[in-house]
Amino acid sequence: MASFLIPILLRRIRSGYLELSDDGIRHRGWAFDLLVPWVDIRDTAVVMESYPMVLIRVDELAKMNRRFTTLLWRIELMPKGQYIELDCRRFDIHPVALEQWIRFYIDNPEARVELETDAAAKRLTSVDE
Repeated sequence: MASFLIPILLRRIRSGYLELSDDGIRHRGWAFDLLVPWVDIRDTAVVMESYPMVLIRVDELAKMNRRFTTLLWRIELMPKGQYIELDCRRFDIHPVALEQWIRFYIDNPEARVELETDAAAKRLTSVDE
């Protein structure tokens, strides 16, 4: 168990996040990092299994930038298919609103320049569930 403290202290195991930028979508989980450019993203869907999630489907021929951030401790599984799986229990937003927000930037590439600004945050808070 002492070996678990090393990746925590090195910040390799930490709370994840979702980052939308002009370049693409980055999903940082507890122990992995996925990065997909916008040109390779195809579709989104809200899925209810044992918990709500948003699936972001990636082109089958795309090479997803995937990496584990820890050597030994794999707290969660990294999706093996051509998709990003967003566990909505980790986000303080309704899954439908999250999916619609991501869908907006898929459908409107010219609006991606507003990402990383307050305009994107305002757009997120104005999404109807």
